Amino acid sequence: ARPVPGGSVSESLCSLSEAVDATELLALTEGDTALLLELVEMFRENYPGLMRSIQEAVDQKDSTAMERAGHALRGSLSNLGAANASRMAGELEALGSSGDLSGAAPPVARLGDELILVSAALDSICREVSFEDSHR
Repeated sequence: ARPVPGGSVSESLCSLSEAVDATELLALTEGDTALLLELVEMFRENYPGLMRSIQEAVDQKDSTAMERAGHALRGSLSNLGAANASRMAGELEALGSSGDLSGAAPPVARLGDELILVSAALDSICREVSFEDSHR
């Protein structure tokens, strides 16, 4: 696990379990390990580009691009049981919808930090389900 800046390892592990609700993710995929792994892989492929789009939207003051990228990221995170990150992406979507991106930089940075935790939590979940599958 990647430690949270300034936090202990136990705080980091707690943060990981809060970043993605593994029980919800398994319920969303109806226990289908292959589907779970596919969703995670799609997220890993898509989220860096969405974060670039969000940062470009801030830099270019493009509220429409912010709304679109925030919406796409919110949906992807929701499908993974990452409620906190999904809520953060939804806030960026709402900022885009409002047309006022003047205060967007801090929430973009917070979402970036949260996505580090989400990614680490997904890594842990994927290792666990792969281990369980290999021992069946």
